[in-house]
Amino acid sequence: EDKSTRARPTIYFQETFTTSPWRRWVQSQEPSALGPVAPFEWTAGDWFVDDLRDLGLGTTQNLAHHAASAEMAEPASTVNKTLVVQFSVKHSRKQFHFCGGGYIKLFSELNQSNLTGSSPYEIMFGPDICGYDVGHVHVIILHKGRPKPRDEELRMDFSIRDHRSHLYSLILHPDGRYDVMIDLKEVASGHVEADWSVAGRTMADPRDTMPEDWVTAATIPDP
Repeated sequence: EDKSTRARPTIYFQETFTTSPWRRWVQSQEPSALGPVAPFEWTAGDWFVDDLRDLGLGTTQNLAHHAASAEMAEPASTVNKTLVVQFSVKHSRKQFHFCGGGYIKLFSELNQSNLTGSSPYEIMFGPDICGYDVGHVHVIILHKGRPKPRDEELRMDFSIRDHRSHLYSLILHPDGRYDVMIDLKEVASGHVEADWSVAGRTMADPRDTMPEDWVTAATIPDP
């Protein structure tokens, strides 16, 4: 008899958009530098495979700020567990001059109706595309109260910068390792301390003292 057990993951948040999102999602009413916030619409987009399965939140205006948020059942954590942040997005109306991003953010606290691009967050993850030249994935984490992007920009392959749906995954391990995947293919991995130039978990030892014979002079004679 096999008595082995498999740990069940905790699903902090899941959204399929198969039912009306407005019971759960709150659209921001706060204007931005681009002007009044634009509303999302509940739609499968201009083209789709299944008009129910492909439903989601779609932008309604060009050159406009769109923002909506929904609460998680409980705070997410990477303490002794791996955290997976995953979502899909498509830029179906992408033109040669298109510039826009499809980000997801995790907040520790938020006034949902006043959500703006400057609202403090813990994690920001998602693609940023502008024409044929700019295409990268933002992976930004909060460090010492300030958002810190990955040291090396994570460029997107040109084949991904199209009008199709793509699945973006950020995997954060409890030991500080991370993985970034697009369409379930790894595009980056490493350690947060190294790739974000974040200092390790060290602190001064109050019992540590300088030896009596420690030389503090900047230079010493060469015998």
